[in-house]
Amino acid sequence: MNNLKILIRADLEMTDTDDRALPIFIIQEGEEFIAEDIIGCLKAVGPCRVVHVREADAIAAALAQEPDASVAVLDLSYTEAAESAAVKALIAAGARIILTKSGADEREARARGWGMLARPFTDPMIRAELAGQGVEGDLGRVSNSSPSTGQPL
Repeated sequence: MNNLKILIRADLEMTDTDDRALPIFIIQEGEEFIAEDIIGCLKAVGPCRVVHVREADAIAAALAQEPDASVAVLDLSYTEAAESAAVKALIAAGARIILTKSGADEREARARGWGMLARPFTDPMIRAELAGQGVEGDLGRVSNSSPSTGQPL
């Protein structure tokens, strides 16, 4: 599989596929190796489109580029995410949220139906969080119900 990225802006990269039917992931991660691990895991699970941004202030631009994002994996603490206008916009657009910054915030994140990946995390942990957020099997489907309540979004 070709992992070539297309540079959209200096802080916004998208994988090379443009299939609008595939699930879309926004990854906000400043550490390139960690971002590559997350993206590699997603692509190993199944076909998808991924937008990678390095800084939190680029999340809004990523959402503007991909308004149908299914899941956002964000290097933010619970407090940062809860106060972020971009995260609120992601949620309003129907994206599931998975935080990766601090496992100390896990209780609060899970209470809101968000996922949490405590560092260091592994591919099986990423897959488990995706499953917990309603991303099924080969990434071909994302559930339309809330992962915390089972109610439609």
